[in-house]
Amino acid sequence: MFGGSWQGGVSAGLVRDVRCRMDTDDIAPPPKKTPQPVNLETMSVAELEARIGDLEAEIRRTREAIAAKQKARGSADSFFRR
Repeated sequence: MFGGSWQGGVSAGLVRDVRCRMDTDDIAPPPKKTPQPVNLETMSVAELEARIGDLEAEIRRTREAIAAKQKARGSADSFFRR
């Protein structure tokens, strides 16, 4: 029927993949990385000002992402209320 010799009910040419799949529901996600405090004492005024600029840019980027998600959520809510 399938060709090849049968040994133990499995053809030599037809081998089933019987590997176990791992259930990932029980695995805790990796902990979120929190920014480590920087030693500000060793930084110059220029370095501190540059750091403030970088942090403010990241805050703006984060606020824009929040606004975009809120807009998308509002659009979805209004669509499904109809």
